[in-house]
Amino acid sequence: MNKRSSIWIIATIVMSSLFIIMACKEPEPPVCCTGMSIVERDYDTLGYKGHIKVYTAFTPKNKHYCDSLVWDFNSKAWRFPYDANNNPIAGINNIDKLCTPEQALEKFNNGCKGCCPCRTNPDTVHNLSEAGESFNDFFIVDGIESFPYNSIFVRVPGDTSKVKVFSNYNNIDLAFDGQLTVDSTLFGRSPITKMARSGKYEYELILFADSMKAISIDTIHGAFCIVRTPDDENEGCKAKEEGDQLIK
Repeated sequence: MNKRSSIWIIATIVMSSLFIIMACKEPEPPVCCTGMSIVERDYDTLGYKGHIKVYTAFTPKNKHYCDSLVWDFNSKAWRFPYDANNNPIAGINNIDKLCTPEQALEKFNNGCKGCCPCRTNPDTVHNLSEAGESFNDFFIVDGIESFPYNSIFVRVPGDTSKVKVFSNYNNIDLAFDGQLTVDSTLFGRSPITKMARSGKYEYELILFADSMKAISIDTIHGAFCIVRTPDDENEGCKAKEEGDQLIK
């Protein structure tokens, strides 16, 4: 093998190694709220008049980690030990509903596998401000009440799968609170939820002029960020309510 051939082989190996390293490198997560802006649009068409404003961030309540249900002897059904506000549900007969991770591991090692269906989430301290106030618990679309027939699809950037779907969003009982539904209908159990991670999400908002959703007024594409702790990057994010200590 001559010198030129040796150099060619070495160069090929080096380039191949660099390609493999670049291919295996994890993609950089999108930074909140870089390149994002509040979306505002005015409408006066098809009998509907109003102003839509969509913010770029909200700070949903952090929940305790629950990975299993417990049997409620009162309602005779499987239920979560804690409600949406992290309050224990009265009447559920269970040994320990909420444990620290260390307590859960100790009980599990001692043979009590169902003692700790929920574990404490230290981030719950960020649910309220120092004055005890709660801010920006939901993804808000100002003016949506003027367009009662609508659909909202929420996706992870770069993924076509919908992580959350709303029909006739209204900011009240139909509003995104940062919880994702997990299908657990097997054996008749009710669906359970998990917390959506902090970070950037994309949305598609479609406004309709009729209840059958056959006539479209407009389609709005945008993005928002979920911020759960002070460590979550959110420079430039805009939420509806001012005074939120999590929004920088």
